[in-house]
Amino acid sequence: MLNELCIAPNINSANFLDFQYGSQIAKLENYLNNSIKPAIALLTEGEEESAFLPFRKALYSMTANFKAGQIVDMGHVNAGAVGITEVVDQLQKKGIFTVIISRSELLPHALLRAYSTTRKPVHLSLAESRLDYEWQRNEEKKNLLDLLIPYYPEILTRLSCLGYQSYFVDERVLNMLRMLHFEAHRLGVLRNNMPEVEPIVRDSDIFGLNLCSLNFTDSPGAVHVNPNGFSAAEACQIARYAAMSDRLSCIGLYGYAPEEDVKGLTALLLAQMFWYIVQGYQQRKNEFPLLPEDLTRYEVHLSTGSVPVAFFKSQRSERWWFYVAPQRNSTSLDPEGLISCSYDDYLKTCSGDIPDRLLLALERE
Repeated sequence: MLNELCIAPNINSANFLDFQYGSQIAKLENYLNNSIKPAIALLTEGEEESAFLPFRKALYSMTANFKAGQIVDMGHVNAGAVGITEVVDQLQKKGIFTVIISRSELLPHALLRAYSTTRKPVHLSLAESRLDYEWQRNEEKKNLLDLLIPYYPEILTRLSCLGYQSYFVDERVLNMLRMLHFEAHRLGVLRNNMPEVEPIVRDSDIFGLNLCSLNFTDSPGAVHVNPNGFSAAEACQIARYAAMSDRLSCIGLYGYAPEEDVKGLTALLLAQMFWYIVQGYQQRKNEFPLLPEDLTRYEVHLSTGSVPVAFFKSQRSERWWFYVAPQRNSTSLDPEGLISCSYDDYLKTCSGDIPDRLLLALERE
């Protein structure tokens, strides 16, 4: 099936030096003949295969930050969203971390559909400058939220939106997301404290970044241009944070318009983002699912209610989570009840300044 859905990239590994990606990355044929067992798979989708050649040339020229055979370039996927859903579904069943680069701004829907076959809860994080929703049913116009919301609550149990810009977003959409206990984080707030992005994306199964959420000077090859947004450096930082998550198994980078790419700048940025994704993946702590014996527990009693909030600190990574404790002395943990957080969130809660993410979690109970 994969040999029918994927087209191997037309690029010669012999043109690259032994320390570069081009000489170390495995090919589709290596995967199909079972000569490798990769941890990470790269896919492109949404244009002709040749449109992604500048991206692959940029990536293949970079210094390899992985062991030979650990990453496979599966090439270009045919059959659009249906093909992506089928390929990702097969890769996920084999436990292969997947990175997809696409033009389509609806890519997260195809990824969510691939995950829905397991009927397990899915946590999704998206970097988007716009959060559009069609209030009047329109079969000819579909926004991303229009396609994602119907998966709530059976499949899509958590959604975190990063980097929205207020002048693009209907206040009613923010209210709807809040009502569903989904998170929306404004661009300016995140840029003032980028390390806080890490706990936001840590709980995700799927992470998606729309190139339209970046500013034009750093990402001219986007489907829609934007004078404001994340910088190239911030996009790489976010990609690394996402890949560090032990739970995350798929990343989509989308909204890419190769024909608009000035001097291949966005192709080079995508290559650098992939490099940082690999770096983040190599820095994983392998602590998911969390085990009680690996955690130190701290309880905070809120003045606004009688239910104590339990915070947990990992003894392995020193990262934090919070949890609404069903019983004071309970030793069991429901993974769906754990919400990643930071040490600052713990300190704020102790002082009575409860973070919005904690309030949303309390409202879900």
